Amino acid sequence: MARIIGQNDHLTRLARRYRNRALALALAYPISVAMVLIDPRLIPLAVGVSILASYRLHGVAKRLVKYRKGLKGEIRVKEMLRGLNDSYVVFNNVKLPNGNGNIDHVVVGPTGVFAIETKNIRGSFVCEGDEWFKVKNGKARKVKSFSRQAKRNALALRKFLRKHGCDVFVHGVVVLTNSNCKVDLINPSVPVVRVGKLREFIEGTRFRMSKRRIHEIVGILVSELG
Repeated sequence: MARIIGQNDHLTRLARRYRNRALALALAYPISVAMVLIDPRLIPLAVGVSILASYRLHGVAKRLVKYRKGLKGEIRVKEMLRGLNDSYVVFNNVKLPNGNGNIDHVVVGPTGVFAIETKNIRGSFVCEGDEWFKVKNGKARKVKSFSRQAKRNALALRKFLRKHGCDVFVHGVVVLTNSNCKVDLINPSVPVVRVGKLREFIEGTRFRMSKRRIHEIVGILVSELG
């Protein structure tokens, strides 16, 4: 079993923050009712408060759902990575200094270093090179490139390790966790892997890294990122 370092606390904190905001906004409705019961002349004000709360609540609820979905996906990946053998070390929620990135998972082991970008998305997509498109009703709409995000994270991690005296290639990987997601891949710039195939992909990568180098990289990440 792989050694796991760190928790998925970034999305946990965000989900908790937006849950609390949603609860606070929901209080506007009983407060509005109480205002009207106390003084019917306050009806216009109560209606305004309710409308504003509804508008704000809609945006907060969307963010809450997004962060909870993301957290669920990251937990699935973490549990899958836990099944790697004990020659691997898994870092969750790696925050690089100077705002250079927040990497969902970093895996260090005999087959190399992997910067994993986890996506819990649903629907039909096309990934061509670096470009991603969502397909709905026969129409393709360009969306954020998860491939570029994974490449940026991998490059940022490589630069960070190089700065600390360890020059090693970092594999950028996009991992899909939602079974209701279909992706057509056309010469993808980085590997796009289903969560169920993630361990197989990592263990099957044709790259070998010495135990000494593994310990060196793990030591840098533990000491510098704490």
